[in-house]
Amino acid sequence: MIIDMLNNNPICGFPSNWSGSNPSKDFGIITRIKNPFNPKKDSLIVCGCFGWGTKLCVDMLLDDDNLKILSENDYFQILCVCDIDNKGSAHRKRLMIETLHNITYKDEDLWID
Repeated sequence: MIIDMLNNNPICGFPSNWSGSNPSKDFGIITRIKNPFNPKKDSLIVCGCFGWGTKLCVDMLLDDDNLKILSENDYFQILCVCDIDNKGSAHRKRLMIETLHNITYKDEDLWID
């Protein structure tokens, strides 16, 4: 489940898919936010459910077409997904454009001293 923490609203949720003891899909999240420790910098967070999802996020950021889509938003969160075959290889890596969520800040008083 992806949750907009500023507004406390769920954005989307996807079930885990397993084939035996291995996942058949993996997910990753790419998030760009204001850096709470330095107002002059941004933070880019990439994470996945398993190793495939984390690598998937990095792969998505290395793709020029994906960067064009993501650079249209100042602050955002988006879900990535890939299929995992029975040999443990990732296939059909893609950004889930329908999950792109623009993050807006209500105030500028977010910095941690």
